[in-house]
Amino acid sequence: MKNLADEPDRFTKLKEKSFYRKSISKLLAVFIVAGLFFTACEDDPTGVDDPDPDPEVEASFTIEPESPNVGDAVTLDATGSSVTNNGEIEYSWTLTTPEGSEAELESETSEITSFTADVAGEFDISLLVSANGASDAASEAIAVTAEEEISSNISDDRTLSSEVTYFVTDQIDITAELTIEPGTEIYFEAGTGFELPEMQGAIIADGTEEEPILFSGTSEQPGWWNGIYVRESGNVLNQLNWVTVEYGGGEEFFRSGSGNVIVGRSDESSSIEITNSTIRHSESYGIWVNSDSDLPVFEGNVITENEDAPVNMPASSINQLDATSSYTGNSDDYIFVRSGNDIDANDVTWKNLDVDYRIGGGDSVVITDGVTLTIEPGTTLKFESSSYIDLDEQGGLVADGTEAEPIVFTGTTEQAGWWNGIYVRESSNPQNELDWVTVEYAGGEEFFRSGSGNVIVGRSDENSSIEITNSTIRHSDNYGIWVNSDSELPGFEGNLITENEDAPVNMPASSIHQLDASSSFTGNSDDYIFVRSGHEISSDDVAWENLDVNYRIDGGDSVVITNGVVLTIEPGTTLEFENDSHIELDEQGGLMADGTESEPIVFTGTTEQAGWWNGIYVRESTNPSNVLDWVTVEYGGGDEFFRSGSGNVIVGRSGGNDSFIDITNSVLRNSETHGLWVHSDSAVNEDACEVNTFENNSGDDCVVND
Repeated sequence: MKNLADEPDRFTKLKEKSFYRKSISKLLAVFIVAGLFFTACEDDPTGVDDPDPDPEVEASFTIEPESPNVGDAVTLDATGSSVTNNGEIEYSWTLTTPEGSEAELESETSEITSFTADVAGEFDISLLVSANGASDAASEAIAVTAEEEISSNISDDRTLSSEVTYFVTDQIDITAELTIEPGTEIYFEAGTGFELPEMQGAIIADGTEEEPILFSGTSEQPGWWNGIYVRESGNVLNQLNWVTVEYGGGEEFFRSGSGNVIVGRSDESSSIEITNSTIRHSESYGIWVNSDSDLPVFEGNVITENEDAPVNMPASSINQLDATSSYTGNSDDYIFVRSGNDIDANDVTWKNLDVDYRIGGGDSVVITDGVTLTIEPGTTLKFESSSYIDLDEQGGLVADGTEAEPIVFTGTTEQAGWWNGIYVRESSNPQNELDWVTVEYAGGEEFFRSGSGNVIVGRSDENSSIEITNSTIRHSDNYGIWVNSDSELPGFEGNLITENEDAPVNMPASSIHQLDASSSFTGNSDDYIFVRSGHEISSDDVAWENLDVNYRIDGGDSVVITNGVVLTIEPGTTLEFENDSHIELDEQGGLMADGTESEPIVFTGTTEQAGWWNGIYVRESTNPSNVLDWVTVEYGGGDEFFRSGSGNVIVGRSGGNDSFIDITNSVLRNSETHGLWVHSDSAVNEDACEVNTFENNSGDDCVVND
């Protein structure tokens, strides 16, 4: 065993572990008897002298050693006692021993005596000294400690006593129930530790606030010993309560991790309760938990002064950490969340701790099987490179912050595209919500059959949805928000989408109406709403609000309004069309573009070039809502439609149903062909050629075929 006497401070600490030293001095009544004096005159010839005063006695003794171990000879030395007038001192010693002790004084009357400490416990020593009728007493209690080595595996149930200081000299397997009494101290030599390799093994360390249990190293050095390794034990008795574990984390275990407390390894389920405990001075993590393991009860702990993060846990069980515990004061003040683990068993909540959550890089936190993850207000999640949140198979995400305590999803590095974002892959869970949330520095990957952005909603052939309100979406390497054609934003208002490397939003035409004018979309590299064409507006009447940026219609296809549904464009709105795109009204689909003189509606090209886009094509619709009033249509006429014509506005086709649109107070200009072209089977208002303005069209301004 290591001689700890070479380390005076450490040695004293070990010996004074659970007892207290007290010293009581009692001064017995000392009576001074005055002599009788006879009164005499100044000239009394007898002249009698005063007698000598009685002696005064003081009791005092020393104990050597001051902190004895079991088996030590303890010397009691009263040579420091004193008497006045050279009186002769008599000594009387009394020794009161703890239960089980057979210790006796070598002498009860000598100036110096001794006894052998035979058990651990408190020994009370009293001394009475007397001389010539005077006396004094002194007493003191000493704590005798016992030391014991633990050098072999624990295979039978065992209890460690608080009256013994234990020294662990090897890596110890515990395959039975190990109970540790309150106040017990256990010291581990270098490279040693406790390990629970089987289910029947259990560690029951249930201390108290007054008498905590200590697991420490024989040297106060982080990583000195290996820690408490709950390798393959999910025993319900496993418990650390009012415990201090310090100076561990010296080894990363095979198929596991490192820390002061290590719970589980790959393909094995382990668990332990940790309450009211202090986990500190690890060379690695304070606590490391495997993906198949957990902390069924965890509260009121302090995890501090560790060389890495306080806790390393899988995403599937990180909800077990509680906000009554403290996680600050470590080299890395965050909770390390290992990604690549599904949250799929029960609804869980990630609490607002006093440190951030850090999501491991290169993989995802998947919420699936209808389970919902709730993030508490004020929580910050920081994502390492290429990580993301994935909502699959109706998994739900509730991030419901407040104005005072927003929830933040950000990157560990403030770099656009650092992480991949919140991917609502296959989930229309009605609880999906981002309210008072900031999502930033994502957009790092374009997902298969989907898109890229800070928030990505849906993929092809899957219907997904999420509400986004009062939130800030910024610093994406791509779009702020990307929404798939079969997906939607059922609640969207009061958001700020800014400072993204592409457009603020990329959405299909079928759901673009869900954007609201109370949100702000400016300050991005491309300040427009990107509207993907090729998607029908066919379910309900919708309105495109006048946002603070334009709508940009995807090139090469059309926005089709059909099935009697009406698309309303608010006054002041501008729609920019990429090359070879157009609006098409089919099967009684309606278009109401009813602007005002002060807020006209503009349909234009993304390039100011005649024929850049194909125009507004009223293919088969006499919907009474078809109106173009105080509208500008320009740079169209790029394609002659099959069995129809070409121009900025094209009405009807041969062999189809009649079409109609009312056009007033509008400007049709810069067409590559006609300003207005109307098929003979269709119509516009009779004065359409007179009440509108036609400018700089390459063909005829107004062609109404009879």
